[in-house]
Amino acid sequence: MITVEITKEQLESLKQISGLIVEERYHNLFEGEDGGKLDEELNEDLDNVINSAKEIPFIHKKIKRVEDGFRFIRTLEEKGLSFHFDDGAEVLYELNLITWEQKNIINKRLDELFNPLFNWGEYEDAFGYALFILKEKENK
Repeated sequence: MITVEITKEQLESLKQISGLIVEERYHNLFEGEDGGKLDEELNEDLDNVINSAKEIPFIHKKIKRVEDGFRFIRTLEEKGLSFHFDDGAEVLYELNLITWEQKNIINKRLDELFNPLFNWGEYEDAFGYALFILKEKENK
């Protein structure tokens, strides 16, 4: 097993991006202001997210219709790769969740996702649908 040291800010970014639900016992992970060692269980969760990110063939499918956009956003969440679209996929790359090539492909999909001709219905846009997915996950 590999032990990873990260800062509090990095942990917050991981929680936001990967969609991990970090339980109360993880709030006291740190042995000082500079960060600390993660326990085995959280390391395993992080490994699962990183391994799932390696298998993301769905990013190669162009977003031509709003239904493709719905599927893309939902799949990002299911793979633990949700992120704020304004930040681009660079965030995922910086956390070593995806490769440089995958980052570039996801950024191309983001351009397609915001096609002004797409009718997102009650969600209004891709941001609205992504928020819906996150709220849906929280309510489970």
